Amino acid sequence: MPISSSLTSSFNMLSNLFKYLPKPNFSLYWPLYFQEEIIGWIHQDNIDIIANYPELFQLNQATSTVTFTSQFICATFDERNAFLASFSEDLRLAGIITNWRDEAYGVYRRKERLQNALFTIERGVAPFLGFRVFGVHINGYVETEKSDQISHIWVAQRSKLKRIEPHKLDNIAAGGLSYGEIPLVTAKREAMEEANIPEAATEALSFVTPFNYLTEHNKSIRDESIFIFDLPIPPSFEPQINDGEVEAFHALTSEEVMAALLDGEKFKPNSGLVTLHFLLRHQLTQLSSTEQQYLSKRLNLSPSSLL
Repeated sequence: MPISSSLTSSFNMLSNLFKYLPKPNFSLYWPLYFQEEIIGWIHQDNIDIIANYPELFQLNQATSTVTFTSQFICATFDERNAFLASFSEDLRLAGIITNWRDEAYGVYRRKERLQNALFTIERGVAPFLGFRVFGVHINGYVETEKSDQISHIWVAQRSKLKRIEPHKLDNIAAGGLSYGEIPLVTAKREAMEEANIPEAATEALSFVTPFNYLTEHNKSIRDESIFIFDLPIPPSFEPQINDGEVEAFHALTSEEVMAALLDGEKFKPNSGLVTLHFLLRHQLTQLSSTEQQYLSKRLNLSPSSLL
């Protein structure tokens, strides 16, 4: 059955939600293998840089692939970390990596989520090699007195000084998962650091699901596994600017949040999708069932995850 013109118009409007998520053009990247498994992607323009480190990387020009050398694979965990730390420092000193965070991320096989890390990598270098990284995002919301409805959602506005997506709307708190830290601990820490939410209040954090986010930015594959948390905020509490990463917090109705999302430019992209995830789960979108199904499919939401 052909799609009606009204549905086509509706889907075109909803496409604003995804226009900042271009599907990566993998033809521009060489896969990076650890033994038989792809664990990263390197842009073709950066292959000449990689070629300067034959102790780490073996290049196959015929297949356009990169593999870690047997020397690296046979090394211990600490030795691998040292190899990559030296490589990363070279990139920083050469001005290739400018977003140095002085924070270690763990890199794992695909089926071993946060278990048995292969090695660690400086956070700012992870995108250069296209490694999957992990983070937490928190949907902060306020319920009505009867606790059966959501009155508004707390949304952060990023500082104008942020290197990535300055001044965009964001979740109430979010952050990367440092190596050795579990998602709940990260979520509690970020809630306190970014929104000054008391530790007692963070006990109400509820883990929802991991959410996979894949995009391309500045000649790098951004592969993120985001642990989504929901947090009910007491009606009497207002988030406070704490660490300078946020310049304001806004209490928005679901209608206001949806309007900002449909604009396609106001939210930090991954945070916008996490927020949309929340709206769909709680049936706060004022969209038709067909539109909700369309968005749920795009977000890989199963019907059972919708409340």
